[in-house]
Amino acid sequence: MNLNNRVQLIGIIANHPVIRTFGSGNKVARFTIETTDVYKQGEKLVKEVLRHNVVAWGSLAEMVSNSLSKSSEIAVDGKLMRRSYTDHRGDTQYITEVVLTTIVRSSFMQDFSQNTKSA
Repeated sequence: MNLNNRVQLIGIIANHPVIRTFGSGNKVARFTIETTDVYKQGEKLVKEVLRHNVVAWGSLAEMVSNSLSKSSEIAVDGKLMRRSYTDHRGDTQYITEVVLTTIVRSSFMQDFSQNTKSA
């Protein structure tokens, strides 16, 4: 059985992407996407905002730095990665991130949304 590690999210960029360039010239972009989950709890509808840490490398990081900003609507495709680091107190911290493989910008989503409304 071949199980894939794949994540797809549609949401809003919650913070301005932070771009870092390494000595080798390789770039990394880090930002957070907010998604909304709505579910029923008894008779009440509950709206929950979830925040997802996102990382883009190389040409995707370049695209993020040139095209995206806080409040942009975005769809992403990637994989979940978990890493750890030692904080300033010497404690091990764990973080789960979505490492991007594909980005669809908001202009496509707006066009798609308008086309489906007129149908």
